[in-house]
Amino acid sequence: MPIQIELELDLVSQNIISDATNLVLMTDNSIVSNVSDASYVQGPVRKIGNDAFDFPVGKGGFYRPISISAPSNNTHHFTAEFFDSEADAVDMQDPATIDAAIENISDCEHWILNRTNGASNVNVTLSYRPYGANGCSGVSDLSSLTIARWDNGIQEWVNHPGTAVGNPSGSITTNSAVTNFSPFALATTSNSNPLPIELVNFTAKANEGQVDLEWQTASEINNDFFTIERSKDGIEFEIVTTIKGAGNSTALLNYKTVDSNPYSGTSFYRLKQTDFDGAFEYSEVRRVEIVKEGTVLIYPNPVFESDERFIVDVSGFQNGADEILILDALGKIVYSKSENLRGQIDIETSILNSGIYFVRVVVGAKVFNTKVVIN
Repeated sequence: MPIQIELELDLVSQNIISDATNLVLMTDNSIVSNVSDASYVQGPVRKIGNDAFDFPVGKGGFYRPISISAPSNNTHHFTAEFFDSEADAVDMQDPATIDAAIENISDCEHWILNRTNGASNVNVTLSYRPYGANGCSGVSDLSSLTIARWDNGIQEWVNHPGTAVGNPSGSITTNSAVTNFSPFALATTSNSNPLPIELVNFTAKANEGQVDLEWQTASEINNDFFTIERSKDGIEFEIVTTIKGAGNSTALLNYKTVDSNPYSGTSFYRLKQTDFDGAFEYSEVRRVEIVKEGTVLIYPNPVFESDERFIVDVSGFQNGADEILILDALGKIVYSKSENLRGQIDIETSILNSGIYFVRVVVGAKVFNTKVVIN
């Protein structure tokens, strides 16, 4: 549900996850305190009132605020969100869609800031951090740093010159009030600031007991090497292999490798990119399910109401299974199936109440029992 803050939002630990319907709504004169990399709002925040405000937004483990100067009326409001990716459906590097004063736009992150009520014009402030410390925007020349805003009417990234403070971390504020909004991104008027074009994509796919790993970069700046890392729990990662980077490139480059010895069951993969100076950043984590010969896999587990179904994966048996039974905690059979038991079998959660169940898979003379929890 939406959260409405009347006085103070004290972000001490962990994140609030919001969405377009379930907003964090800051009322007039309400404040935010203690926001940090350890605690911020992952999703949109709306601020009502005539106060200058730092939106406590972030993503990917990092607090990345966007700020506004004071609106002119206490009933006006703005809504903001940070994204650790390029702006959707907007070409951030096509010269034909970029103001002539802009040399390059960072397409590894952006902010959405919309004026959602009233007609106030405000100065906008974007934050930045060292390249590798949160990801992407390397700022070394404050004088050429600027703010780009996508103008959907003219289909162009327009330039909003600003004043930057702080190096390598800091912020830049537009010199004049902004009258139209979103999305916003950091940009540079020279090649002094790297603002590197980040990863286009990173995929991890199961393929006959192995995992195919592929990624693509649109350009690279000072890129030394890539590291593929693998995890069983998504928390502790180990190195699978390293791949040499291109150093500096403006071409579209494709990379691929194979993990020939993945974990049985769930594996998590991420791509680490390391610069020549040791700075690094991570991709988003990809999840892969591997079923090795002679094993039964159930996922997700536990199963939540929003999942609607779970999968009993019998791909580990060349000829499939003979029977699948689901038993409740008392041993009573509540579900059975004995036809077309190959590959991945969908089980609708609507047939089960919340509780602990046991999935029994019969393959010839062998019986495999696995516990599943329905929440």
